[in-house]
Amino acid sequence: MPIDVRRAGSAGQTVWWVNAALAQTCSPDEAADKLSDRFHGLGETPITGAAIIGAMRARGIDRLALALVESGDPLGVPGPAPVTREAVAAGLAAVSSDGTVTMIPAPGEPPLVWLAVPSSRRIDPLAQLGSVGEAQSLMREGMLQISTTMPDLEPDELALAELTEYRSWLAPLPPPHLPPRAAQLAEAALRVWWLTGVARDLSERQGLTLSQQLRELRPLARRAVAAAFSIPPELSSVGDAG
Repeated sequence: MPIDVRRAGSAGQTVWWVNAALAQTCSPDEAADKLSDRFHGLGETPITGAAIIGAMRARGIDRLALALVESGDPLGVPGPAPVTREAVAAGLAAVSSDGTVTMIPAPGEPPLVWLAVPSSRRIDPLAQLGSVGEAQSLMREGMLQISTTMPDLEPDELALAELTEYRSWLAPLPPPHLPPRAAQLAEAALRVWWLTGVARDLSERQGLTLSQQLRELRPLARRAVAAAFSIPPELSSVGDAG
């Protein structure tokens, strides 16, 4: 799997489960079983597991939003400028709902190591993307575009290996009470993002120009991934978890 997609899926699952524990739709211990990342800057020492939830609650953080960014497209990153630059370099960030904390992961494959830094304001990726229904429609159209474009490319050994991994890939595990549309959108958008990456890289290796439709689709898929992982659990479904 392309590294950016793998990191996005891992980061998104972390955001989902942290948000579920903060909303008390699952217990901190249940969330901790799904969290392998480490967090710096939320306490005196790096923390993992249930300690993450406690540290966030102590800071008044009640929800995170995932931001997936590239140079020239820092959608969802709250600033100030140094925070935006660090997030763009990392390719992603997790932003607290009140905008006071942005968590940025160090380079490398999952599990991720995050550093919490002060930030300036909250930007809602869902509001900037549009409705979830619109995003789902875009991803359905995107899969149709990919299905008509990919057969025109002759896959090489690397592309075949990536497609084999794509077919065996399992979507991130959603927490209890997450709206089904969030999990559906996350999987669809990750798959579209993945396949457009395969097509882009294959085109470059073959000296071809990727179609305009796929070039335009890739950032839309990235934004849809961010929106899907930022959807909170349904608070109305809260039982006695926590």
